[in-house]
Amino acid sequence: TWYCVSSTDRAGEYTMSNLFVGHSVTINSNGTYTSTSSSFGTSGSYKINGNKIVVNTNGGRAFMITVSFSGNRMTWNGSGEGVNFTYVFEKEV
Repeated sequence: TWYCVSSTDRAGEYTMSNLFVGHSVTINSNGTYTSTSSSFGTSGSYKINGNKIVVNTNGGRAFMITVSFSGNRMTWNGSGEGVNFTYVFEKEV
C-alpha cells in the first residue's frame, strides 16, 4: 500500500495540486490494484513493461504511467483521459 504525498494534475490550461494527496493505492502481485480515489478508479488491473505501466480501471478508463523509485518513494508520471499527472507516493511501513 502506497500513500500519496504530492500530486499535480494538468488538463489543458488548468493545473490542480494535491487532489490525490491522502489517498492510497494498493498494488497486488496478481496484476490488480485497489485505490481510495474514485478519480483513478477504485480498482482495476495493470501490466508492467520495464518502468512503464498500463492501468485499466474497472470503469473502463486507461492510463499510461512511467514509474520511478527512490528509497520509500514511488513517483508516477502519466497520462490518460486528457490529463497529465505527477503523483508521489510513500510506502506504508
